[in-house]
Amino acid sequence: MTSITGDAPEKSGAAFQNQLSWAIRLVWREKLIIAGIVLLAATATLAYLGKATRLYTAQAAVVIDAVEPSDSLTERESARYRLTEANIQTESEVISSTVLARRVIERLNLDQDPEFNLSLRQEPSALGQVIGYVHPRAWFPGWEAGEGNAGQDERLKQQMQETRIVRRFMSKLSVRSIRRSFVVTIQFTSENREKAARIANAVADLYVLERLEASLEQTRRTSAWLGERLQQLRGEVQAAEQAVEIFRAEEGLGRINERSMTVSDQQLTELNSRLILARTELAQKRARLSQVQALQRGRGVDTATDVLQSPLIQRLREQQVTLQRELSEAVKTYGDRHPRLIAIRADLQEFEIKMRQEVNKIATSLENEVVVAQTGVRTLEGELSGTRQRTDVARGAEVQLRQLQREAESSRLLYEAFLGRYKRDAEQERLQQSNA
Repeated sequence: MTSITGDAPEKSGAAFQNQLSWAIRLVWREKLIIAGIVLLAATATLAYLGKATRLYTAQAAVVIDAVEPSDSLTERESARYRLTEANIQTESEVISSTVLARRVIERLNLDQDPEFNLSLRQEPSALGQVIGYVHPRAWFPGWEAGEGNAGQDERLKQQMQETRIVRRFMSKLSVRSIRRSFVVTIQFTSENREKAARIANAVADLYVLERLEASLEQTRRTSAWLGERLQQLRGEVQAAEQAVEIFRAEEGLGRINERSMTVSDQQLTELNSRLILARTELAQKRARLSQVQALQRGRGVDTATDVLQSPLIQRLREQQVTLQRELSEAVKTYGDRHPRLIAIRADLQEFEIKMRQEVNKIATSLENEVVVAQTGVRTLEGELSGTRQRTDVARGAEVQLRQLQREAESSRLLYEAFLGRYKRDAEQERLQQSNA
């Protein structure tokens, strides 16, 4: 059986101490080499920091002001609406787009700046020298394409060069939106502080200008569309109004006064008035005829107005009254068979016959007048019936006419609305301002 004693821990501790002593003696023996390596690294670091290019970062800020598009056909003005983070982020993406970057590069001629166009640097970097040395073009002159593709290769190299410039520009650009605000910050880093500030401001200015141009272009497109639509609406309005007038003329629905009464309505009103007057006149003539007929049946002359108004009847009555007075005096003086009495009585009978003859003439005349009046009433009643039928037809046509008028009015109102919007857009295009 193997026994375990307390000498093992003591041997382990002694081995560790021996290793530590050996490491210390090794470091001490190579202390000059280690110190040289540290000194060389520190010197190289300081030399790099001394030759490193300083970078400057400039910042510009843009306030996004969103405007709700105005109603195309009403008088409502544009109004603000609440921006969302998505809206702000969208504008940030527009600012940091390569399209805007190319415009800034073109405006400031940054393609001629060695900071962005590395091919313009006089002294290529060590890495560039190594790449240039190992490139096949340096070893094989025939590496380049043939003469037939020279123009295409030149365009391709130009595009690649522009792409590298844009990428370098984008690597120095930083666009961020500030939370809970409408502000977007534009930061640009450059080797020159003035250049950094100039480029940051140029990005902001071109963004604002781009938004203004986009708004102007939209206004121009809207105005152009409105102009074309106005031409169409003008033709539609003219056609609708012409259709109204043609239909009104064909159906006899011309307007005759401010109360918009149709010709049929006017005729119906006039016929009703004439019929009322004709019926009244007929009733009067019948009443007069009845009085004369009553006189013919033996009633007194005083009951017939037409008889009393007859000049012949009036003269005969005067003579009759005179003869009756003479007859009364003669009766007192003479006997019943006296020639004078007989003569007076004969005269009275003659006057009576004449009066009856005159009454008959008056009655015949009144009968003729009643017949004429009845004919007139029947004629007016027939005309009224026909006019009512035509009026019913006209009222049906009036419904269709009102429909045509509503369509014409609707087209006219739509045309006026488009015309008003066209004028407002033209004025807005003249006074356009950006929303950033």
